[in-house]
Amino acid sequence: MRTAAIFHHQAEQPRARSVMTRPAEGTRVTVNALGRAVDANAGGAAWNHAYRPFLAGQSMTFTLGFVQSFAGATPLEPVITSNGQTLPMSGKDGTVPTPLALDPSIANADGVSWAALEVSPDPATGELFADSLAQIVHTATPVSHAPNLGRCAIAMILWSQGQPIQALPLVHFNLRYLRVLPAAGNTTGGPRHMFL
Repeated sequence: MRTAAIFHHQAEQPRARSVMTRPAEGTRVTVNALGRAVDANAGGAAWNHAYRPFLAGQSMTFTLGFVQSFAGATPLEPVITSNGQTLPMSGKDGTVPTPLALDPSIANADGVSWAALEVSPDPATGELFADSLAQIVHTATPVSHAPNLGRCAIAMILWSQGQPIQALPLVHFNLRYLRVLPAAGNTTGGPRHMFL
């Protein structure tokens, strides 16, 4: 009797159904008595997007990326300071990328640090010009609240036992920068730095 009751109860359950957006494309949602499952096709091959990070021991390199003012001023190639030399991120000769040294003491208690793009716009206009600072640094703080220093995290670095074990890309395209001044009468907040 007990078995019959179980079968009777199962018979009253709604029938499982499956919904697919298009054959072999997009996201698949499966709904049945056990719940919902969302599935998608495996990602395609990785591409060498702007600012793509590559770990190499205690340093990392990036594919070439640029930053420019939202107003459209000249694109800038960020620099990286390596072994006392400040070089373009693409390297001295433009073929071997400049490595960013990674300091294990910068990682926080959760084993995370960031590679970040820093820019220093013109104080009067907020624009980036050919001589503006644009550099990539290893930092414990992914953003900056300083009035004339914008910072955008481009990669998250995961650490284990003093070794970087993974670099997760956070930016996939060249960046545009915009400094937004506080509203008139706002004396408590400084400018905001936006990377688009």
